[in-house]
Amino acid sequence: MKPKETALNFVRAINAHDIKAMEILLAPDHRFIDPHGRAFYEHEGLLDGWSAYFEWFPDYEIIIGETFEQNHVVAFFGMARGSYRGNEHCAWIIPAAWMAVVKANRIQEWHVFADTKLPLDSMS
Repeated sequence: MKPKETALNFVRAINAHDIKAMEILLAPDHRFIDPHGRAFYEHEGLLDGWSAYFEWFPDYEIIIGETFEQNHVVAFFGMARGSYRGNEHCAWIIPAAWMAVVKANRIQEWHVFADTKLPLDSMS
């Protein structure tokens, strides 16, 4: 499988909120880098974090506009949207980008680039 296919499968798993499918696609040494530049490495903790995020934003979705691939790095540019606890009055849509480093058909690194102000503000 090409890196782009692996990364797209990961986006599909995220959009489906399918933690098991996400887990299968994560490399054992997976690293998640959040929009604030913080890196997280603990595999189980990351999956728990995704589960919590999907509870907060049960309609969270990545919308891909452009995709670039070079060697084992895939970059997506598009939008992210969701609403806090599914409340339409707390909905948001923001420009975002994601970078995946793919090794051996697994996501070794998932880096998110976005302004998190709207999603965080929607929680209050």
